[in-house]
This record gives sequence, C-alpha cells and structure tokens, in this order.
Amino acid sequence: MAIPTEQAREVPNEPVAIKETNTGAAGAESNTQTVNTGAEPKRSGKDLKALKKAEKQASRKARADQQGGGKEKGNSSDDKKQDQNSKGGSQPKKSSKQNGKGSPPVLKKEDPAVLEQRFFEEKQVSIFSHLDWRRRRTTENLPKDIHPAVIRLGLKLSNYKVFGSNQRCIELLKTFKKVIRDYQTPFKTTLSRHLTTHVNSQIAYLVSTRPLSISMGSAIRFLKLEISVLDIDLTEEEGKEVLLEKIDNFIRDRIVIAGKAIVQAAAEKIQDGDIILTYLHSSTVNDVLVYAKNIGKQFRVIVVDSRPEFEGRACLKLLTSHGILCTYVMISALAYTMQEVTKIFLGGHAMLSNGALYSRAGTSLIALLGKEANVPVIACCESYKFTERIQLDSLVYNELAPGDQLINTSVDENQEKPSELSDWHSVKNLKLLNLKYDVTPPRLITVCVCEMGLLPSTSVPAIINEFKQVYA
Repeated sequence: MAIPTEQAREVPNEPVAIKETNTGAAGAESNTQTVNTGAEPKRSGKDLKALKKAEKQASRKARADQQGGGKEKGNSSDDKKQDQNSKGGSQPKKSSKQNGKGSPPVLKKEDPAVLEQRFFEEKQVSIFSHLDWRRRRTTENLPKDIHPAVIRLGLKLSNYKVFGSNQRCIELLKTFKKVIRDYQTPFKTTLSRHLTTHVNSQIAYLVSTRPLSISMGSAIRFLKLEISVLDIDLTEEEGKEVLLEKIDNFIRDRIVIAGKAIVQAAAEKIQDGDIILTYLHSSTVNDVLVYAKNIGKQFRVIVVDSRPEFEGRACLKLLTSHGILCTYVMISALAYTMQEVTKIFLGGHAMLSNGALYSRAGTSLIALLGKEANVPVIACCESYKFTERIQLDSLVYNELAPGDQLINTSVDENQEKPSELSDWHSVKNLKLLNLKYDVTPPRLITVCVCEMGLLPSTSVPAIINEFKQVYA
C-alpha cells in the first residue's frame, strides 16, 4: 500500500524502514510496505480494515498461483500415463488394501471348529446326524479348573489309548482320586456342596473328548451319591479320606471281585473238547478262558476279529501266551467256522433293562448266527454295567468313531498302507460310517453271567433294584 507523500514530507529527518514481502511460488509479487516512523500516527478503523483486506487478497492470490502450478504438473503426468496406456495397453488396478510395501492383502483363516462342523455336515450319514461327533483332541481354550490328571485321561480317551469298559471305569476312578486329593474347599462353603460342582466341570471336559461309557456313568453316579451323603461335621481331610476309601471299595467289590465271581461261574460251563468262539478283546472273557485252562480243561478257542482296530490280535496274543490252542479268523468267515463251534462267549459293554446286550459292533451278528446254529450264547457282564436304559436298535443311541480309521488296510498294525479311500475327504458323494456298538436282542442270548450267578438276560431289572441305592 503506497505511503502518502505529505506524511513523508512532514518528517524528513526520521528514518524510514520499508519491509517488502515477496510471496508466490510462480513469481507473483505482492509488495507490502510498512512504514515505521518515530511518531507513527494513529490509523482509523477504516484504514486497518483496508490493510487487512489487502493482505488477505494477496495471500489468496499466492495460494491460487501455487495450486495452479501443481495442477499443471499433474496434468502433464496424467497425459504421460495416458500416452503409456494407449501404447502398451491397459494395466490391471492394484488392490486398495495393499500395504505400503506392495504386499498382497492377508486373508483371514477360518475357525477350525467351523471347518470341522462344515465337514461333518457334508460327510455325515443323515440318519445318524443326531449322534455327538465332536472330539476335543487338544488342550486349547481349556477352563482353568480342569485338573491335569483329567486332561491326561481325556487325551487318552479321545485317541482311543484306553479301551474296554472295565479299564475306562478304573482309569476314571483313579483320576478322580487325584482330583479329590488336590481339592481345596473355598471359603464359606462345604466339601459336600462345592465338590459336586467341581466334579461336574471335570466330567464336562471328559464328555467333550469322548462320550462316557455305561460303566463310567455308573461310577460317576456312585461318586456323586457318596459326596452328597458326607457328614457335614467332618473336616476336609476326613471327608477326603472317606471318599477315597469309598472309591477303592467300589473298584474292589464291583469290578475286581465281581470279575472273579464271573470267571468261576462261567468256567464251569466249559467242558473238555469244547470249541469256544469269542469276539474281539473282552477282559472278562479272557479271564474266563485263562482260568479254565489253569484248572486243567482242554479246549480250543476261535478268535473272531474285525476292522478297523483289530482288537482280536491282543486277545490272540494273550491266550496263546497261556498255552491255549487258538484259531484266528475275520468276521467275514464266521458262517464257515460256526459249523464246529460248541459255545459262544461274549463280553458286554452294558446290559439294558429289556435284557438286550449292548456291545461292540458285530456282536449281534455272531449271536444271530449262533442262534441259527443252535449254539449257546453266554454273555459275561458285571452288574455295575446294568442300566435302566431300553434300546430296540442301534440308531437312537450309539457312538461315532472317526471315519479315518477305515482308511488303513494294512495287515501290519505298526505300518499304515494307503488305500483307495485315502482321499475320501475330497470325494463329494462319499461318506464313511464307523459305529462302535450294536444291540443284541434278548431272544438271542442264552444266559447272562454276573456276580450273582447265571441268570436270564430279562432279569436285569431285578438286579438293578438290588443295587438301587448305587444306581439312584
């Protein structure tokens, strides 16, 4: 803004300082002159507003010049890109989600539980879709109150390292003995009230690894009953000792001594020259045969085995080590071998209330062929495996084993042989079904041997009433 000449003439001897500011990236200049005098006159509000307005207009003009220069540069670069695209063709656009280094976007992994459920829905036979298929085979996301011994047992059960009703029940009770020893009653609670809640959390974890057997269910009911009837005046240590003693008594009376009584009663039915057929690996039946051999009876055993676990091999190894003459056949040759059989001994996973035998898959087929050939079918089962459940078929309640067990076709148990089913996961219309148990009707069972003696299978309700306090 120009300084009036009259003011300059009035003060000729005072120094004058003129400040010039050059703004603008493109060479535009805005000359703003400020006069400092020894006695600067007061400016009116109108002059100050005009000065501020002039400064704003100069700054806006400089800003506009800068933006104009940038647009010109951008337009020139865009023209170059268009020329390159017209010469070399169009290029694909890169994803906007790429990071600064140009790496591709990271894809989120799906939850393994979701993938497992989707695979089950695709590969499960629809008629058995109601059966529990989930198996916890890792220790990921476990509750904090799960005892290490329970975790160890759960991993063994899920990987089928512990098999057999008696063995599973004994391992369960031994594990709960460790849980009770390490248990500490929280403040303002009692042992009989809070221990049941603690035991329930341990059982929930075991159920997630593999469904409980009938024998394990009976042992759990027994344990909960004993906890509930504990005297409230007992100290924590005294209550623990009482429970540990009760568990030892259950194992001794209901499993060990009961098994010995069954062995002695069933061995009386074996005569010299008998040809006895047994299926898979039953610890009770094996004890019967070994005891009969030790008391001097001469007989031969036909061990029938089946896929996928070939449990009959363990039975064959045990019997031959005691000097028993054995024949090993697969279940496909059952009709041929049944012609020479004189007695059939079968182990039981459970005896149902209607007299049916709940045992490993294939048991009902052996009992049916034995009935047709007029061969006595003898079922050996401890009374703690008797249950009030009633089943007419194997569809409503059963256990699903992994379908991958059916893939291995190797004869050697220590070596796996790939088969045509190795890629069954990718075959759309292929489904594998591996059931663990079946139900044998009571009309196919000649007699049931328990610690009470030889009884018809239909007398199971009477035996249950005898132990009603334990099974309540």
